[in-house]
Amino acid sequence: MLKDIAETLRRQHKELKINANLIFKLSQQDDNEINCNNIADEVRIFNRDLTEHLTWENNTYYPRLLKEMEIRHFSTENIRKFIMEMDGIVKEFTVFFERFRDASAIEKEMAVFKTNFAEVRSKLILRIGLEEDGIFG
Repeated sequence: MLKDIAETLRRQHKELKINANLIFKLSQQDDNEINCNNIADEVRIFNRDLTEHLTWENNTYYPRLLKEMEIRHFSTENIRKFIMEMDGIVKEFTVFFERFRDASAIEKEMAVFKTNFAEVRSKLILRIGLEEDGIFG
């Protein structure tokens, strides 16, 4: 069962990376070619998909993983720490999504958007790598 859920999460990771890379690419175009409406649409999709993914992880995968580990008398300390670290990252993402919730907010602060999104993207990709190489093993 955990393997099936992990496979679903891996597919979601792939889609999240594709969407993050698309937003990054759209935001790196020449200033006269940037379409803030397209970026805002992709950011909304990214936020929706990330929220769905995190719901799967937090409400389905991690509780089952922790239960399985406890049944087998494995230490859950590292997994619990990993989950708590993600809570902090989610807060950062939430601030980003609230700040850049529409095209006008993105257009108004494009330079800040570019910098902040590059950080969001990097953290997401790093986190995905840690999950897939470690947790999902």
